[in-house]
Amino acid sequence: MKASQDFPAPRSLNQRLREFAEPGQLSGPLVHVRFLRNVTTESIDPFLTYHLGNRGLRVQVSHGDYDAMETEIFSGIVTTPGEPNVIVTALGLDRLRWGEGKGGFDGDAAFDYLAGWWERILETEGLVLAIHTFLPAWDSLGAEDPELLTLNGRIREWSATRSRVILTDFDALARNVGLANAREPRFWYLFQAPYQEAFLNAWAISLAAAIGHRLGKSKKLLLLDCDNTLWGGVVGEDGLEGIKLDEGTYPGRAWFDFQNQVCELVRRGVLVGLISKNNEADVFEVFDQHPAMRLKREHLAGWRINWENKADNIRALAEELNLGLDSIVFIDDSPHECELVGGFLPMVDVLPLPVDPWEITSVLGTYNGFPLRQASGEDARRTEMYREESRRRNAQSQFGSHEDYLRSLDLRVTVRLAGPEDLGRVTQLTQRTNQFNLATNRYQEEEIGRLLDSGDSMVLLLEVADRFGDYGKVGLVIASRAGEKAEIRDFMMSCRVLGRKVETAFLGTALGLIYERWEVTETLASYVPTEKNAQTEDFYDRHGGEMTLGGGDVRKEYRFVREKPVEISGFVGTVTLA
Repeated sequence: MKASQDFPAPRSLNQRLREFAEPGQLSGPLVHVRFLRNVTTESIDPFLTYHLGNRGLRVQVSHGDYDAMETEIFSGIVTTPGEPNVIVTALGLDRLRWGEGKGGFDGDAAFDYLAGWWERILETEGLVLAIHTFLPAWDSLGAEDPELLTLNGRIREWSATRSRVILTDFDALARNVGLANAREPRFWYLFQAPYQEAFLNAWAISLAAAIGHRLGKSKKLLLLDCDNTLWGGVVGEDGLEGIKLDEGTYPGRAWFDFQNQVCELVRRGVLVGLISKNNEADVFEVFDQHPAMRLKREHLAGWRINWENKADNIRALAEELNLGLDSIVFIDDSPHECELVGGFLPMVDVLPLPVDPWEITSVLGTYNGFPLRQASGEDARRTEMYREESRRRNAQSQFGSHEDYLRSLDLRVTVRLAGPEDLGRVTQLTQRTNQFNLATNRYQEEEIGRLLDSGDSMVLLLEVADRFGDYGKVGLVIASRAGEKAEIRDFMMSCRVLGRKVETAFLGTALGLIYERWEVTETLASYVPTEKNAQTEDFYDRHGGEMTLGGGDVRKEYRFVREKPVEISGFVGTVTLA
């Protein structure tokens, strides 16, 4: 197959790892990751550097002294605010033995001991803790040891209730890569290095995805092959009746369950599309007529079903949906297609589907790159929002001017104070909004909760609708008060509503509400440049802000005064305060 001339020749994983290890290759935000360990972990560095780099993040990795975790934790070395940003506890059971005499060790005692360490780390505000479940000790009799099951179960329960904890399930990772490809007995006994490269790579993918999510780098689009990925067999050869997809029997049940996982991602707001070498009519015959098909046409944000290069098709669909390639995950059963897409598009996360059907649900079960939060109202209808946007684009082509098109939309803007019911969506906006984001601060739910409870903070939500549908909660202002002055700490909006002067209406309305409720005379605001928010650089300048500090491509600070309100000019629609 001839490669697209628009792409460089594909590069192997080792080549890409070497490139990312070279100084100056990355310029994104810097993440400090420190491993506290009783095993040798240095071999994960190139994998973690590479996978975080694919999310636009630089990483500085350090490793604590071997088997000195407790000393570092309780001496305060790793619990000082600032750096590192992420603590990873990388532990093997062999050096951690408590309660000897009960099946080798006591799972409850082991958990209590570890939880004491972890709780101490979490006392540091803003620090993220990455932990993992445990593989069997080398001298154990296997993964079904009841004490090991107890320990791993309690770890899962504990981590599920703590928002600053990242959990990597080592059991699932080992099943995904195969236990024989996960552990390295020779290096364990020689160097205390228990993991093979395949396992380290899978662990690094999981860590990078979860870290990226917390820094607003979650994946947004899942692209799927069809034959032997969404169902077993080749529909063009086996026909509708011959493919393997069944709710009750194996192996079809494996693909049925995999589709259930995909549908849950749709519910969370992940966009799903198809990239398949196939006849489109054959594919949609399965979607429309197969009784066990869980994924439906209405779940799809788009597709490219043809016989072209899959890398070309992925890029074309990303452009159609206005999404960056670094927001995409691609799943295919073909090692050749996975290698091709990974080589041409290294910023795309490529997840090969295992050969054995009983393993395919482990792919999404162990991948942490998608949003981890509970679904919001916007999430549940995100695919429909993209369909509505397609109808808007079609309608725009029917008007002679942009102004005529805007008048036809019947835009309705609502600005209101956020409440406890908005906690998830507000947090989500801070974590996922990159381009139209003046300060790009990221918040966790507990931080937003404190702001909602504070009389000196104001959290304002923007809701937008038009004749085609409801955009949902698409903008956010976070403001604080100090004496006779206020400060807009954060101003952000989804790019879906730009080009309609909604941002002007939001700023003018927010400033008016701040002046009225707090009776302040002036409001300060800042622009903090990032790699992605250049379009907002002159936003405050264009709206009458007086620059008090900065210039060029550095941080800028502004002053707005009550006597000079922002004029909501050019906006065609209605504004409501709720």
